[in-house]
Amino acid sequence: MHIDEISSFYGEDRGWLMFDAEKLTPEIKAYLEAEVAALGQVVEQGGYKRLVEVGCGWGRYLDWALSAGLSYVGLDIVPWLVKMAELRLTAARVKYQNPLCSVHLHEAEKLAELPFLRRSGQETLVWFPFNCFGNVSKIDQVIDSLLSLGLDCAISTFKTDAVSTKARREYYESCGYKNLSTRIVRSGLIFNSEEGFHANAYNRAFLSDYFVRRGFSLRSDLDLPVGYLMHFTLSNKPQSSSKLGSNSLSLAVKESTRRAVACFIANDSLFLPENAPADLLGMKEVVGELTQISFGRVSFRSACAIGEGTVLRLHVSLTEDSTLHADLVGHVLDSESFGDGSFETVVQIASADKLLWETIFG
Repeated sequence: MHIDEISSFYGEDRGWLMFDAEKLTPEIKAYLEAEVAALGQVVEQGGYKRLVEVGCGWGRYLDWALSAGLSYVGLDIVPWLVKMAELRLTAARVKYQNPLCSVHLHEAEKLAELPFLRRSGQETLVWFPFNCFGNVSKIDQVIDSLLSLGLDCAISTFKTDAVSTKARREYYESCGYKNLSTRIVRSGLIFNSEEGFHANAYNRAFLSDYFVRRGFSLRSDLDLPVGYLMHFTLSNKPQSSSKLGSNSLSLAVKESTRRAVACFIANDSLFLPENAPADLLGMKEVVGELTQISFGRVSFRSACAIGEGTVLRLHVSLTEDSTLHADLVGHVLDSESFGDGSFETVVQIASADKLLWETIFG
């Protein structure tokens, strides 16, 4: 699957539903809980000081890494998720007193193009959580980048046996994906859906052999419910060069009130006053009406109360058939209830772009 298709599915289509905590089945919840514990074991075993999370979303492992005393780098290919992660970094810098942390719109295949990773050596662990490695379009390029940088990696992925495959199917069905199909290949087992979902779970033998043949050592192979975590180490020193790219967005539409879908971090310890544990997959979808208050500030009216400080992604439909849309990311300043049972939430948009703003509300 091409990287643009992957980015489109998780950024514009229904891919983000996989991040909704309410969609998680008991088997997947158990897998994710075990994944956290297994990563802690790997980090302690390797003595790592920096975690690079590939497929970080809104920075799922940000709070975990900083609370463990690690510096953190997050990479993702979905722009609105990266913007959410950037907002969380702002709060994290206050909470953890200016830790080393950053997030980047960047693909795993071009990991070697990040110059600050060149001399990090054995202090850095590149982390692929929750079957993110199964979404990589070209694993050869990922391995080449790891080799050129001399970095260790850890991969959490689903097993390919019948029980695990059944659990995956139930999870994807819970996310609402239709006409799921499976295909067994030499490397593992691939799921597809009519919405454009595509994910490969690599079998243990293939993954181990593939990395070892390229010069890595398998340091640990940890069993998880319906999954496993492999930790590969490498002693080579980094050698790399840097070339960076860019992308752009242009839209055209008018009207002042827009129908919007908000998805937000529902249980985030950086924002909840109770300081509840962060839910690694804690997002929720709410449909409402979006109205401009002023440049960089909007009102979102919905049937759901959203707490102050919550980070929101507002997916705005610009046409009735939703073929034209745009994304805004911001944090909640205030939320007020009305007699009809609805709530009005005031949202401060992060880094409001004038052209995009005029496109949505002009």
